[in-house]
Amino acid sequence: GETSTCEQLQCPANTYLLQGRCLPCPANSISEAGKTGILSCKCLSNFYFVSDRCQACPSYSNSQFGSMQISECNCQNGYYRDNQFNCIICPSGSYCISGIMNNCPVNTVS
Repeated sequence: GETSTCEQLQCPANTYLLQGRCLPCPANSISEAGKTGILSCKCLSNFYFVSDRCQACPSYSNSQFGSMQISECNCQNGYYRDNQFNCIICPSGSYCISGIMNNCPVNTVS
C-alpha cells in the first residue's frame, strides 16, 4: 500500500496561519515565515500592538520593534508623559528625561 504524509501548511513571511489559511499581518508589522497566530506579527519601531493592529505611538514618542502596549512608547527628551500617554513639551523651569518632568534646582534655569 501507499503511504502519504501530511505536512503542516507553511505561511510565507509577513503572514500568519489561522484556521488553515495564511492571512496578511496587519499594516506596520512583519513576521517570519511559518508563524501561527496574529501575535507572531511584530509591530515595527514607533508602533505598538492594540486590537489586532499596530497603532502609531503618540507624537514625540518612539518604541522598539515588537512593542505590545502604549506604555512602551517612550517620550523623547524634552517631553514628559501625561496620564493619557501623550508627550507634552517640558515647561520652563524644568527638564524632562525619559518622559519624566523634573524641576530645576533653585537658582538654575532651563
